[in-house]
Amino acid sequence: MAGDGLFDSIVTTRDPERVIDLLRKLSKRGKLPGFETECPGLFRVAAFGAPFDHHLTCYASAAEEGTELRFVLERQKRLPLIFAATLVFTVWPGVYLTDSFLSTIWEAYGRWTLDMPWLTYAWYLPITAGPIPWMWGGWSKKSRAAADEHGREQVDKIRKALEAE
Repeated sequence: MAGDGLFDSIVTTRDPERVIDLLRKLSKRGKLPGFETECPGLFRVAAFGAPFDHHLTCYASAAEEGTELRFVLERQKRLPLIFAATLVFTVWPGVYLTDSFLSTIWEAYGRWTLDMPWLTYAWYLPITAGPIPWMWGGWSKKSRAAADEHGREQVDKIRKALEAE
């Protein structure tokens, strides 16, 4: 697979409508998770990759022997947005909670933050938010690798179901 999310194509003697019919039957038996036809291409299936799942979208074009199916792996857009919002809404309130907690149990800290209200921000945010870009990169690589592997399994199932090259 190239770095742009493209998989090897499949050539089948079946027309696109017949491909959809066969794969829908496979999906109804639970063998092709996430199968749907309401998408930009001919169809798409799920390519699981924790924490960010992907879609494996199939685009069809005419070929000499029938139909050529090309597959593109794309990360779902909603889950990373939910992840980012969760990080923002958990890290930011932590500043206030930590400041309040430390001021309550340690009287000197409470006096320091009266004189320097930015004190908790100065150490808390680098510790909690600083590693997020590296963690995000790790999550993205891990999920991409897992989705790539699952996507290849999905393409193999489709190839076998269509008895294609």
